Amino acid sequence: MNVSDKADSRLALRLDPRTKIILLVVFGICACFCRDAAWGSVLFALALLFSCITGEARLAVKFLVGYVAVLVFVTLAVTVNPEIGTRIALIFQSFRAAFPPFLMAAILIMTTKTGDLVAALYAFRVPRLLVIPLAVGIRFFPTLVEEFRCVVDAARLQGVSFSPAGVVRHPSTICESLIVPTVLRSAKIAEELAAAAVTRGIEKPGERTSFNELALSRADIALLLCFSAACVAVSVACSIAKGGWA
Repeated sequence: MNVSDKADSRLALRLDPRTKIILLVVFGICACFCRDAAWGSVLFALALLFSCITGEARLAVKFLVGYVAVLVFVTLAVTVNPEIGTRIALIFQSFRAAFPPFLMAAILIMTTKTGDLVAALYAFRVPRLLVIPLAVGIRFFPTLVEEFRCVVDAARLQGVSFSPAGVVRHPSTICESLIVPTVLRSAKIAEELAAAAVTRGIEKPGERTSFNELALSRADIALLLCFSAACVAVSVACSIAKGGWA
């Protein structure tokens, strides 16, 4: 998804990238402390609130549906077979706890231009060896998803069925019409993105400049303070409830 193509005024698009990066780190750290369902859900509710405030309500709904689906699946598994369900709950615990930082990461990627993100990372003194692969990777995966959809559409026009029965009956056809073109396109995309990055001078030594000047607004400061304090409060309350700070 290209941020430059969006002609709206959502708050998430106007926030400083450093604000979203800091909140992503805060939510990630707090998610390590709030691993149980109750406090983890409170932390996830904060992430949903941030998503709605910044204008990403649709994204919040998608994550909420996935989160509820995980909780329902684990609850049903424990109810039907407590022994196996408990093991399943332990497996899905880390996956469920990762929903808050995953949502924050999705907001960061979907609402931040690559150049602004690179400038923010350099402002945090992140080594160039990490910034360059990250910048290319952020552009690579969304482009690969779009290419994969085009490959699927082209295969369907040729009469290829991707239903379970079609996969079982014609596995070689699925591989030939889906996997092979995707692998070839992924290699081509990597070459094109690397060439574009070099053309823009991503390997140029010295201090880098950005077209958009980074500046923390009042909204950035307010969101940083409010959500950071809320996340820390939830983590502290979770630790106290578990008796860790008694």
